[in-house]
Order: sequence, then C-alpha cells, then structure tokens
Amino acid sequence: MKTNTAIKILGYAILVLASTIILVPIVWTVISSFKAYYEDLVYSPVPILFFVPSLVNYVKLFTVPYLAQRNILNSLIISGFTTGIAIGLGTFSGYALSRLWRSKNLTFFILSIRFLPPISFVVPLYLLYTASGLLDTYPGLILAYTAFNVPFALWLIRGFIEDVPTDLDDSMILDGYSRLQTIRKIILPLAAPGIAVTALFTFIFVWNEFLIAFVLTRASTSTLAVFIVGLNTNFGFEWELLFATTVIQMVPMLLVVIFLQRYIARGLTFGAVK
Repeated sequence: MKTNTAIKILGYAILVLASTIILVPIVWTVISSFKAYYEDLVYSPVPILFFVPSLVNYVKLFTVPYLAQRNILNSLIISGFTTGIAIGLGTFSGYALSRLWRSKNLTFFILSIRFLPPISFVVPLYLLYTASGLLDTYPGLILAYTAFNVPFALWLIRGFIEDVPTDLDDSMILDGYSRLQTIRKIILPLAAPGIAVTALFTFIFVWNEFLIAFVLTRASTSTLAVFIVGLNTNFGFEWELLFATTVIQMVPMLLVVIFLQRYIARGLTFGAVK
C-alpha cells in the first residue's frame, strides 16, 4: 500500500511539474501582452507582476502601420479551406484504402510524402508558382498546404475507418445503398470523433506553419506567422506587440479545441477497445 501511494504521489508530482513547465510560458505571454510600457518588458531588472492592464498593444496591431487583421483573415481563410479540403479528400481516400484497396505499402508510400521537410520542395514550388502566377494567391497557398497535409489526414482517417466493422458496409450495400450513401450514413457518424481530431491537427499544422507561407506569400496573402517575423525591425524586436500577436495566434486554436473537445477524447481512444 505504501509503495502504491508513493508511486501515485510521484506520478502527480511529475504531472504538476510538467503542467507548470508548459503553462508558465503561456501565462507569462498573456500577462505581458497587457503591459503598456516597453520598459516593463525589456529593461526591468525583475519581472513586474503588478501593473495596470492595458489593451494598447492590441489596439496598435489593428491600426496603421501594422493592420494585423489582414494577416489574421488570411490565416483563417487558408487554414479553414485547407482543413476542409484535406479532410474531404482524406475521408474518401481513407475509405477507398480501407475497404476497396487494402494496401499497407501504398498507404505508407502516401504517408512518406509527409516525411519530406518543407525546405526540400519550397524552392521548386516558388519557381513553379512564379511562372504560373500562383505566387501570393490564396489558391496557390491552399494547394501547397493541401498537398502536404492530405497524406497525414488520409493515414489517420483510414485507421479510424478500419475500426468501423465492415459488416455494416455489407448490410448497407445489400439493402441497396451506394458507397456514397454508406459513407454518409455509416462511416461519417461512427468515425466522426477521429475525423474531428484529424481536422484539429490539420488546422494547427497549417495555422502555425511559417516556411511555406514566408516563401510563397507577399503582402496580399501573408499569414499571421509571417507577420510575427515582421515585428523584428531595424531598431529591435517589438516585444510588446510580439506578446499580443502570440496571444492572438493562440486564440483560434483554443476555440477549435473547445468546440471539438467532446470529440477529441473519443477520437484519441477510438478503436482502443474492441
């Protein structure tokens, strides 16, 4: 009994320590975003914990010369469309590889595309986009992100679909339903938790991605991740704006997690118990 109690205490202590390591930088970023004076962030010899909160940093981001709302809107559009297209293609392709063409080698080959680091294809993409007129356009960036994230979405969704019994498919087909009707009435409802988790991961990947957006965009379609780099001026980093922008960068991901939280736990354990 004493041994079990000691193990539990040690486990809780590790969890508390890990949570503290993760949460302290996030909490400090949020607190710093409300500090109105640059000196409080950079030149103060000790961290300032008591101060008058201010929204001046957020106001600056949405006024000249920053106007971050364009970058926020670009990130939302690109991340949203990419996630929708990747999940759609991943669902139908995952169903095909799970039910119609069971090939682990083909699935692994498709997933291996995701293994490539973005730096390996971003330069050829830049040359191709410059010649085709897709540089600094929504379709160009969405196409690049979709090609990079579909293998990941397909691989995950295929695993979730395989956990759905094939007997359900057979009974639907015997009843006269088509493959599309089977996907809509059986596969999508049962695999919804896994698909939601895949959508969450895909959205986070695209929302936080920097290199591809930095190379393939200019002023018209640059994302919030690219905007953050622009805060490094000739006079130094604008730390107060960096903290505020980082908080804004976190908000959409938190909202997505909140709305999908009832699916996340089910999706992460989907198929664990047969």
